[in-house]
Amino acid sequence: NTVDVLKKIPGVIINRDEITVEGKAIVVLIDGKPTRLSGNSLIMLLESSPSTDISQIEVIYNPSAKYDAAGSGGIVNIKTIKRVKPGYDASANFTLGHGWKYPSASGTAGINYKKGKNNINLNYSRSGGKQYQELQTVMKQQDLGQTLLDSSIYNTPYQSQNVRAGFEHSLNAKESISALLTGNYSKRAPGFTS
Repeated sequence: NTVDVLKKIPGVIINRDEITVEGKAIVVLIDGKPTRLSGNSLIMLLESSPSTDISQIEVIYNPSAKYDAAGSGGIVNIKTIKRVKPGYDASANFTLGHGWKYPSASGTAGINYKKGKNNINLNYSRSGGKQYQELQTVMKQQDLGQTLLDSSIYNTPYQSQNVRAGFEHSLNAKESISALLTGNYSKRAPGFTS
């Protein structure tokens, strides 16, 4: 997915709820447009976006005045693949994995149609699974001769759905007018047992 690709870029660090470049917060753009998401929602969007849709990733460490100053650490612009010749193409991907205890799955489908100067695309993705983490703490009090063993288990089911619809009309070789509609639904429901 897109998160796996971003992890390979030098200076980009992805934690559970944030993406940083050289330790500073960044703004993530898709095709030059802000995602308007941050934290967990942004990570889940990128996790459910397949890397096969990526044409190029730009990392702008010191953005010019052209960009909003919100990204003090820089800007990551994810450019998606666009059809050049007339016609259509479609893609579908399905991934199934298994972590330490629970399985996870993700699937994406997309269609792209170009006729004349117009290009229309539609993508849908869905992912879900369950994360598992177990922590054990041992405390010894030598003066009292006591040992305390504490065990905590976190079960975090998650699911995410994304839809992206775009329309682009080319004015000439370098200029175009475009509209992009995105929708994202993500849910994490942490369960904790101690």
